[in-house]
Amino acid sequence: MGKLITTIFFIFYLSGLSAQEFYVNDRNIITPLYKPIQSNWSNININEANIFLNKSGFGKIKIEAAGVKEYVMGSFSNENYLLNRILVFEDKLIVGYIDKIKFITSCLVCFDNDLMKRTAGNPVMESLMGKQRSLNIQKDKELKESVFNKFYKLCENEGLRDMTGDMSSDLYDVTISGANNNYKISRSIKVKLDEKFYDFTLSKIVLLEEDSYTVGAYDLKDVSTYDLAKMIDVFLVDCKLNGIKLQNNVIDVKFESLDDNTIGLSYAMNNDTLIKIRIDPQAWSESSTPKKWYLLYHELGHDVLNLEHGNGGKMMFNFADRGYSWSEFWEDKNYMINNYSK
Repeated sequence: MGKLITTIFFIFYLSGLSAQEFYVNDRNIITPLYKPIQSNWSNININEANIFLNKSGFGKIKIEAAGVKEYVMGSFSNENYLLNRILVFEDKLIVGYIDKIKFITSCLVCFDNDLMKRTAGNPVMESLMGKQRSLNIQKDKELKESVFNKFYKLCENEGLRDMTGDMSSDLYDVTISGANNNYKISRSIKVKLDEKFYDFTLSKIVLLEEDSYTVGAYDLKDVSTYDLAKMIDVFLVDCKLNGIKLQNNVIDVKFESLDDNTIGLSYAMNNDTLIKIRIDPQAWSESSTPKKWYLLYHELGHDVLNLEHGNGGKMMFNFADRGYSWSEFWEDKNYMINNYSK
């Protein structure tokens, strides 16, 4: 029995974690919406976005571009709500996502107002409708307050405190924002009157905090990834800062077309006076910034540190043609260099 109770509690606990969002169903009951984003969202690249959304049950997936950003959007609908999930990318890297939920509820007093116009001049009906109208005004108010209170509770749970917007009427339009772990989070709620219905829109915007990746005096995000010699200099500084003593090297690095979809190759492994790297220009131009750094550090792991595949951790695994996040690059290059320096 104890094990059963523990299991049931665990299920409810997990449900509580995943039931972050909500809508009002067709019986005017606030209902949890079970569509949490997968925990690995911050590590996907734009080439994986379609499959990522599809696995979550989203359909009608499309991509739109606006300036330097690209948006991969999918939708999911059920009962009387529509959920749109938008993955936001910059330089092929995900920088955040947006969840937008829309649902409607009946404006009870609107129907009363319409009926009162039709029964104008009938004192009996006007009296009856007046009482019903007062009751429905209260019901409409309570529903909108309940929706806002549920929204506010979600904001409190995520540590969001900064509120802006308009609460001067029952047709509120409010945003509450803050920071949580490595994310900037902004939630908003808006209700407007559309003929005889209240149209609710709830949005959640999550943005990754901007990290500063510095090696010595270099900020990796400021180094041109088309200046290969400068990128190699960053690697050499990284080695020096971690106590790795290297000989002076002749650096021979350039862009050159490579066969078999190869992005980069090293040619001077076990030659401690030469660094010779070739990079395929087409494949390079199609890669994100952290993927370029990941590839170059991988090749320099061969060329400078004389590491074979299988030595130096994940960074020295046979290179896979997929995207890499900044966090993956930083973690894997640190492991490779720290492990070598020891």
